[in-house]
Amino acid sequence: MVKYFKLGEGLPVVVDVLRASSTIITAIANGIVEVVPVKSKKEAFKFKKQGYLIAGERDGVKIEGFDIGNSPVELLRVIKEGSWKKLALKTTNATKLLCSLPEAYIVSTLNLEVASRKLGGKEVSLIAVGSRHGLEEDMAVVLALNKGLNGARIDYEWVKEKVVNSRAAKHLRSIGYGSDVDFIVNTSYDVLPKLEKGIIKGYN
Repeated sequence: MVKYFKLGEGLPVVVDVLRASSTIITAIANGIVEVVPVKSKKEAFKFKKQGYLIAGERDGVKIEGFDIGNSPVELLRVIKEGSWKKLALKTTNATKLLCSLPEAYIVSTLNLEVASRKLGGKEVSLIAVGSRHGLEEDMAVVLALNKGLNGARIDYEWVKEKVVNSRAAKHLRSIGYGSDVDFIVNTSYDVLPKLEKGIIKGYN
């Protein structure tokens, strides 16, 4: 059972670097107008019938019958090949949490800088989601963001090192998703997705 780590009180900021947060951020930054987190495969297939692209994984591996895994690299390829505008996402850990929250911001290394800027002055609860492989990579982003929100300089190289060397990153490389890890630590987007009433959209 995954145990989430929370820092602070206020509006939730959900961090699942490898990879739910990063897939969501990549989607919003590249033309997807809404992302819907779902609890089950059955629910995801209902959205597929409505014309949604469906993405999902179980312990990192793509769920059978889904269009893609929980992979920002796969997502970018599919977006370029088609005209998708809506995404339903099912993951092992993060989407369960997101489905339980009335609202939340979504953060990873991809948008750490813009999150630090836009969330400054807000009362937030930083949540490191983690997985059965640990939560060191998510904790690194939470601690870095906390520093940024309190006016301190964020050490992006330190964060990158923690993500790359995490057990979750090593697991992803072992099952063929090393390109996701490389993409996530070497890319940045100027978007801050926000969950409201079960739908994630870009936040201005």
